[in-house]
Parts: sequence; structure tokens; C-alpha cells
Amino acid sequence: MAFDAARGVTVLFGGYGAGLQGDTWTWDGLSWTLAATQGPSPRAYHAMAYDSVRSRVVLFGGFDDVAPLGDTWEWDGTAWQQMHPAVSPPARQEFAMVFDEGRGETVLFGGTTMVSYFSDTWVWDGTAWTERLAPTSPPERNGHAMAWDSLRGKAVLFGGIVWFSDTWERDAEQGAIAAALTFGTGCGVPPLSLSPDASARPTVGSSARALLGNTPSPLAFVSLGLSNTSAGPFPLPLPLTGFGMTGCDLLQSAEELGLPAAPSGTTSAVFDFLIPFESRLLGMHLYLQGWAFAPGANPSNIILSNGLDWTIGT
Repeated sequence: MAFDAARGVTVLFGGYGAGLQGDTWTWDGLSWTLAATQGPSPRAYHAMAYDSVRSRVVLFGGFDDVAPLGDTWEWDGTAWQQMHPAVSPPARQEFAMVFDEGRGETVLFGGTTMVSYFSDTWVWDGTAWTERLAPTSPPERNGHAMAWDSLRGKAVLFGGIVWFSDTWERDAEQGAIAAALTFGTGCGVPPLSLSPDASARPTVGSSARALLGNTPSPLAFVSLGLSNTSAGPFPLPLPLTGFGMTGCDLLQSAEELGLPAAPSGTTSAVFDFLIPFESRLLGMHLYLQGWAFAPGANPSNIILSNGLDWTIGT
């Protein structure tokens, strides 16, 4: 069941009765009303949560007496609609879902196929399911319960099978949120620039993208560093005039040099970097700086961009 706040009724779907049920009922505090007989197939051990941003009840998975299910449905107060995301959580039963009001997404955790058990976390934004990693998460389990604590902005999980009695919280700010911020200034006339691509943030399991602007030639590169305060024994920023790059500063530690950027125009290029799907990378910073061949700009014929600080997250 889930409470549909937009329509002021509790919505119930399916379960075991005289066999598996596939009917939808609503409770208004006084009486039950049969709201629909069409929609998801009959099932039990599914989960539902109310998306208060989009005024939809979200249903996922369950068991149809043959196998676990992995379908996604939404109830708009009148009818069910099956959603067809490109990627979904593996089919499962006996899991839990809750709507995270802080992030505006439905959160799914755990469950079982009765052969294997899950400890994964997925979120649904109304269009797509995305697996979310966190530095720590509850062990695999099924039969647990979750609820949203609106006063403290946390999803609360308790218990489950096999006989857990532990308590976990996932708050709206838990985990690292992917971010990309510029720092420092570039050199050259006009200065070489490095900026984030909002559509390709530095998230685990995806390719992050940075955009180079004012490139004076097709030869452009990016260096990656783990620090923006020191490069070996040298504090940053480090002036590079003595190396023939007049007016330029090294802004990051440059453990990786000369990673190629692909030209995207006469004065622009793009740099793509695949970030592995590893929870240990969450919260890690990568510092980027662009380099470009600039004939006649200075004795070295090289100019550098401003810096870009990537925070790896979800």
C-alpha cells in the first residue's frame, strides 16, 4: 500500500487472497472502493511508494507464483501505466521502496529471487532507474521495511531476513554528489578555457566530459592530478614562465599528462574520461587542466587553461 497525498486516499494493489490478486483498491478513511481491475499482472511481495513530486504511486516487481518480476508501473489516480525504462533493477521480490523527498526520487533496496539476495540501491526519477553506490550500505537481505522521516530528511531501514535487527539511515545528502567547478585562470590570448559539460557529470560508471575553448590549434590535451595544492615538493599554483610558458601557471599535480582531447570545432575540443563503477571512488577529487599547442604564443609554444575540479559522485 501507499498513501496518495494528491487524492487523499490509500492505494492497495494485489497480494495473496484466494490466489494471487491483481485488483486496485482505495481507502478514504471511511470505505474501500474498487478503483481498477486492469493494470499490473496479479502478484505478491512487490513494493509501492508515492512520488510526491509527480503525484504518482510507483510499483515495482514482486512474485507471480512462477518467478520474480522486474516491471515498473505508475498509478495516476485513475489508471495504471506500465513504464519501459532502458535499464531496470534485476527482477526481485520481498524488497522495500520509499520516496526520498530530499532528492525527489523513489529508492529501492534489497530483496531476493529466493536463490540470490540483493544489497543494491536503485532510484527511479519517473523516467529511468539508476543504481546508486554508497561508501557503506546494509548487507543483502529481504523482508525488511523502509520509511521516510520527513522531519530529519532521512530514509530509515530496519531488519529483514535472515533475522537482522540493524538500523540504517540514508539521508538526502548521503554519498557524494557529482560536481565540477572551475578554478584559477588560463593563459594565452584569448586564454585557453576548460569548462564542465553539465550533461556528462563525473559520476561512477559513466564518461565525464570537459570542454576546451579558445584552442589555437587541433593539438590539445588534458592533464589529470590528485591535488591542486602541491605538485611533489612544489606548492601550487606554480608559475611556468621559467619553462618558456610566459604568464602560465600549473594548477594541479599532473600525475597523468598528455591525455588527448578531440577537436569539436575550429577553436574547441572535448575531453572524455571513463570513471569506473567503484564505490571507493565516491567523493574523490580529480583536478584537470588543459594544454594546447599555440605557435608563437610564448617560447614554448604551449598555453594552459584554468583548472577544473571534478568531485566523483552519483
